[in-house]
Amino acid sequence: MDKRIFFFVILFLIAISVFSFRYTTSTTAYFVNTRQISSFVRIHYCFWEIVPRWNQLSYCSEKPDYNLSYAFSEIDSQYRFVLKWDSSEQEFEVYSPRAIDNPFDTFYPNETVFIFFENETTKKIEHDEPFFESIDFTLIKGWNAIPYVFLADLNVDSLANEMEDFRFILKWNKFEQKFDVYSPRAVENELEYIYVSEGIFIYSEKFQSYSFSEGDFR
Repeated sequence: MDKRIFFFVILFLIAISVFSFRYTTSTTAYFVNTRQISSFVRIHYCFWEIVPRWNQLSYCSEKPDYNLSYAFSEIDSQYRFVLKWDSSEQEFEVYSPRAIDNPFDTFYPNETVFIFFENETTKKIEHDEPFFESIDFTLIKGWNAIPYVFLADLNVDSLANEMEDFRFILKWNKFEQKFDVYSPRAVENELEYIYVSEGIFIYSEKFQSYSFSEGDFR
């Protein structure tokens, strides 16, 4: 395993283990790329499918309120932690609904989060608010958390062909509870598609910025 992936996974494991113990025992210059990506597979409806244990989620429709209590109101008292990646610090921030103080209490469309679901059965939450027409994101040198807000399945090869100077793409496999990895240098990759309301981590070798519209995926 590449040391960059190794250290990122270690940070993830430390975040979910250290904060689990803590809360259980106590109550700039950048490169702009606007090229189109031809990667449309099919259109889905907008929903979250939340399985027991860890899930990585992004918004697939606009919301009137981006507070965590509103975002996860349908699973209130059924989730234990929310993790958000801080790209500038290269570490996870952790929210717990049982904590007195938290480093954040919002979840915006340009973010992707991990949530630990305590229920023993899968929960599907459908969304019918207005869908997103575009997304802009900037990558710093290092690991970056990127949401996937569109309804079309995204072929990772197509995304990789349009990006410059990146080393890895990671996506959380909620069914196997592990990261699937894509590398442009690999002969074969286990990560092939990104689906509605998922998120990814990209290791970028430099500062760069991208702008995509929903039409780029048709």
